[in-house]
Parts: sequence; structure tokens; C-alpha cells
Amino acid sequence: MFKFGVTSFDDILTRFDPETHYREGWQNEPLALDYDIIPIWSAWVHKDVAAKLEEGFKKKLPKNLYTDVRYNGISECRVFTEEQSRLFRAKLQKRYPKYYTNSKKNGMHIYYIMLIKKRY
Repeated sequence: MFKFGVTSFDDILTRFDPETHYREGWQNEPLALDYDIIPIWSAWVHKDVAAKLEEGFKKKLPKNLYTDVRYNGISECRVFTEEQSRLFRAKLQKRYPKYYTNSKKNGMHIYYIMLIKKRY
């Protein structure tokens, strides 16, 4: 499973830390309880670009998975083949260099991660 998203955190993994989830008072369950989070790609972009990207992602790539657990951030998760994931990452890298904006004040951190179900 893969996820494209937006965060204001410098470190993408902080966004998925259950401690952060509970401290921020976010709804539903943190993905990191049941999934290992593996960052694939990220960049800083202007805030207005980030908002448009996330909405465009959901429109162009409809949700193709469902879980019994209501997770925080699940609406931006997708099931991709390795090839689909590689092509998506290549498009992101080409369109958005690592520091599309260098201003954290006016920027947001966009990211692409892989989620692997934990085995208990």
C-alpha cells in the first residue's frame, strides 16, 4: 500500500508517530500502529501547491482499498503495483525538485510513502 500526502512536519515519520497522533488530537487510528512506514520521496512546496496536489491526487486516483479499521490518513492510501509506484515517484521527482520552495513559512512537506502491514 502507498500513500501520498502533505504535512507541516520536517520529518515525515513524525507525522505518523502514534505519540504525535494522540498529542495532536487527530481522529481515527494512527496508521503506524498496524503498518511500518517507509518514506520513498518528499519535497517542500508552496502551501497552495500542496493543497491542490492532495485534492488532485484523490480525484485522479480514486481510492482502491478498504480496511475494517478507520485510520487517520487512509483516504490518500492506494494499492499500486511496483511499476505504478515507480512511475508515480518518477513524475513527482520530475515535477517537484527536493526544494521546490525553501521557505518553511510558506511551504508544506509533500511525501510519498510505502506502508507494509506489520506481522504480530
